[in-house]
Amino acid sequence: YQERVLRMTLSVQSRDFEITANLFSHTQQETKHLTERFPHLSQILVRLKRQGSSHVADVVVQGKKTRLQVEASSTNMYQAIHQARLKAERRLNRLYDAQFRFGNHA
Repeated sequence: YQERVLRMTLSVQSRDFEITANLFSHTQQETKHLTERFPHLSQILVRLKRQGSSHVADVVVQGKKTRLQVEASSTNMYQAIHQARLKAERRLNRLYDAQFRFGNHA
């Protein structure tokens, strides 16, 4: 699945299973938190996979002068996506707080 909203592209990929409409909708809602807080983001790639009994969400976020990757796993795919979004949000907050403190903001 891929969706372009304003200037941001959301891509959701899976390995070995089909992405349901509910799973894609959940991913949209989770990534919406990131795009509202960080409007400069241009692309979010979410890769979903199963590893044994675990579900893994790998999130790559790109924007102007920004690229980060986080991964989270859980026994539930929806929870893995949520945890990955929280990790990405924390890392983006740290990144932009540091840039602001040290005068590297655009």
